[in-house]
Amino acid sequence: MSRTTEFIDPLPAAPPREMALFLDIDGTLLDIAPVPEAVKVPKDLYKTLASLFDSLGGALALVSGRSISHIDQLFKPLVLPASGEHGFELRRVPGQPIERLQPPAALHLIRPTVVELTKRMLGVLPEFKEGTIALHYRQVPAMAGPLLRSIEKLIEPYQDDFVIQPGKMVFEIKPRGIDKGRAIAQLMMAPPFESRWPVFAGDDATDAYGFDAVRRLGGYAIGVGPSHAPADAHLASPSEVRIWLTALAKSITSAAA
Repeated sequence: MSRTTEFIDPLPAAPPREMALFLDIDGTLLDIAPVPEAVKVPKDLYKTLASLFDSLGGALALVSGRSISHIDQLFKPLVLPASGEHGFELRRVPGQPIERLQPPAALHLIRPTVVELTKRMLGVLPEFKEGTIALHYRQVPAMAGPLLRSIEKLIEPYQDDFVIQPGKMVFEIKPRGIDKGRAIAQLMMAPPFESRWPVFAGDDATDAYGFDAVRRLGGYAIGVGPSHAPADAHLASPSEVRIWLTALAKSITSAAA
């Protein structure tokens, strides 16, 4: 039996109202790659996301640890509402300016130390963003423990400013109080998301905040793969997520015809 035949729609049969759809990218929409730059966007996904964006009246947002500029480059020419860097950046409507929070001044102070740290830990790749610093260890998974201890020591003098966000083969230094749940809650405060039924699909520990946010708003959480947080439904992999989204786009279009 094929995966498509086995697929079961994760949503309730009768959603309470029009949907606002929030989607994580890496590990949810796209398969994880050895390095973030190596991910592949299936050609059909562009069409599916564009169709959903139109059918949902613009109430579709990508919610990611990537920066919004990277999100736009990845899905070019498609431009969608988005939250980047775990909520540090926000774009409510395509074409509008990106809203950015003010990063802690200490972020610039610790960058040279991060560079020196990664020089000592070969295979650990730093990613410096506007408001966060990610340290990827996908190529050296055995370094997870030593890397985490080094980061903890590094930010110890700045406990009021930063927290460590674990992810899949990555630790991210991010401003305290910033997360995907906060971003979703902000998006839900204004059109086109306001008053809709929020649904968030994610795969990682970073997505637990988003799950909590949509549930507090009466919405629905979909975990992907071996999800790190309780969810209302599960899909086995990004390929199943893409199958679901294709089916969802068709069903919304058919219902509106």
